[in-house]
Amino acid sequence: MKLTTILNSEYEKVEEKVDKKIFKNKSKKMYELIKLAQDWFFEAHSAPNYRLMHYYVIKKIKEISFTSDDITELCFYAQDFKKYDSYQHKPTRVTFDYDSNEEYIGLFLSALIFIDQEHSKKAKEYHLVTSEFEMNLHFIGMKNKRSTISVQGDVGDYLGKEMEGGKIIVQGNAERYVGDQMTNGEIYIQGNAGSLMGDCMTDGNIIIEKNAGDAIGNGMSGGKIWINGDMGEIASTMTLPYTKKGEIYHKGEKVKLPFP
Repeated sequence: MKLTTILNSEYEKVEEKVDKKIFKNKSKKMYELIKLAQDWFFEAHSAPNYRLMHYYVIKKIKEISFTSDDITELCFYAQDFKKYDSYQHKPTRVTFDYDSNEEYIGLFLSALIFIDQEHSKKAKEYHLVTSEFEMNLHFIGMKNKRSTISVQGDVGDYLGKEMEGGKIIVQGNAERYVGDQMTNGEIYIQGNAGSLMGDCMTDGNIIIEKNAGDAIGNGMSGGKIWINGDMGEIASTMTLPYTKKGEIYHKGEKVKLPFP
């Protein structure tokens, strides 16, 4: 498949870059971002929905400048289970509580990416390493517009939620709702994907190299889903009038809907 071949080639390049990433000692900038993340977690807990959580990051981050490398480094340090006091080079025990904050960490990193690409107004590359996390982070790549986000490791729910363009490349597996409400762009997952993939997507491409769960294409009104391994059941909503433009391919062949 042509699209898969292109993304495979791009993935090999970003994988090599991630593997060669060398993290230096934490800077004052990193302490600022870590402190901001910790303060934001308290506020995010009271937010009624994920969109407001995303907005809270944008509101809080205005005063701090950062780069794509800072985002990669922040993800790396979030794996330490430690809290770092601002401007001090002495770690104290307490930290990102993954049991309750797993979705917030992914959402926070994705909001930083959103802000950075809005400031730059051009396509950039972002590299996240999640392979050492004890659980999977949700909302990675939410609202991505034009950049390439590569993830070394597994991810949780809502990968590429509401993304408008660019690419997300995952070296690992994804959980539910891959490409939920995406309007454009490309998502490539080297491993498996959970249920409800392509939920309410209107355009773009999702490529799964291995297996996919049930309810594929639920509410899908456009775009294409490519599954190269085993696939679960197609969502019954794929027969509704507004879903007729969506297409699902299994091992290169277009899937004929099994419903009348």
